[in-house]
Amino acid sequence: EGAALEGIMADLDIESDLLSDLTGQDGGGDRPAEGRWPGSAVLVAVDQVNLAGPEFAIARDPSDPSRFARWNMIAADETTRQSSFQMSANLCKRGIDFLSLGGDPWKDATDEQRRLSRRLHEGAAGSLFALGQLDRSVGYARAVIKNMSFDDSIRAYFLLVRSLIGLSMFSEVIATGVAVFRTMGIDIPDKPTPETLYRKMKRTSELLGRYEAGEIVEMAKTATISSRTRDLLMIQDAVGLASYRQASPYLPIFGCISIQYAIENRAVCAESAVAFVYYGSFLLVISEDFAGARKAAEIARELDGDSFAQMALTGFLNLWFVPHVELCRILRD
Repeated sequence: EGAALEGIMADLDIESDLLSDLTGQDGGGDRPAEGRWPGSAVLVAVDQVNLAGPEFAIARDPSDPSRFARWNMIAADETTRQSSFQMSANLCKRGIDFLSLGGDPWKDATDEQRRLSRRLHEGAAGSLFALGQLDRSVGYARAVIKNMSFDDSIRAYFLLVRSLIGLSMFSEVIATGVAVFRTMGIDIPDKPTPETLYRKMKRTSELLGRYEAGEIVEMAKTATISSRTRDLLMIQDAVGLASYRQASPYLPIFGCISIQYAIENRAVCAESAVAFVYYGSFLLVISEDFAGARKAAEIARELDGDSFAQMALTGFLNLWFVPHVELCRILRD
C-alpha cells in the first residue's frame, strides 16, 4: 500500500507552481484554468493521504507539512463545484489538521501558510452553511476574522453574517455590518435620527438624479466587479435583510449607503437591487416622492436580484404603480 501511494504521488505532481495563484488570491475566480485539474485522480490521492494520516506526511516530507493541506484544499474546491458539501467540509477540516502539524496555523506560519489556512477555513464555513450547520460555520468564519487583517477577512465577514441570519441573530448581524462599514471609512451614525436619515436620503437622491434608470441598469451590464467588491455588496444586502427583519432604523441608511457605494465604485449589480427597494420604500413613505420611488422600483426589478426582502418590498412598491393583475404576474414569475 505504501508503494502504491508513493506511485500515485509521483504520477500526480501537484506542486506549488500550480497552487501559488490559488493560495494567494481572493474570491472565486482563482482556480486553475479548466483542463489543468487532474480530476478524480486527485480525490483518490488525497483520500489515500488522509487515510495514511499526519504521521505519513511528517515521515515523507517534514520540511513542508502544508503540502498535503494544499492537496486537500484543491480537492475541497473540486468537490464544492460538484455540490458535495459534506465531502468538501471534511477535506477542509483535514487540510487544517495537516497544516497544524507545523504548529499554530495562524501564529507559527509563513504568509503562504496563513493564506492557505484562511482559504481552508473559508471553504469549511461555506460548506457547513450549505449543510445547515450554522454554528460551526460561524466558528470557522470568526477564526479568519480574528487572525487575518480586515482586507483579508471580507469574505469571512460575508460568510459570518450569512450564517448569523440563518440563526436569527439579527442584532449581531447589524452590529457586524456597522463595524465593517465604519472600518471602510463610511459614516454611520451611532443612533439614527430623522435628521441623519434625511441627509443620507438627500445625498442619495442627488446622486440618482444624475442618471436615468436605464443608465444605472446599463452599469450593471458593463461593470467588471472584483470578488472583494461583490462580497462587500453581499454583506450590505445581508445587513439590510437583518435590519428589515429587526425593524431597525438603520434599514434606510443601509439602503442609501449601498446605492452610493455601488454607483460611486461603478459596481452596480444584482446584489445592489435590494438597496434600491429599501431606498424607494422609504422615499415613498417619508417624502411621498412617487416618481423617485417608481424609478427605484424599476431599477430593482431590472437588476434581477433574488433577495427575499427585495421580493416582498418590490411587491409593496409596485402596488402603487402596477395594476393588480400585472403585479400578481410579476410576483408569480
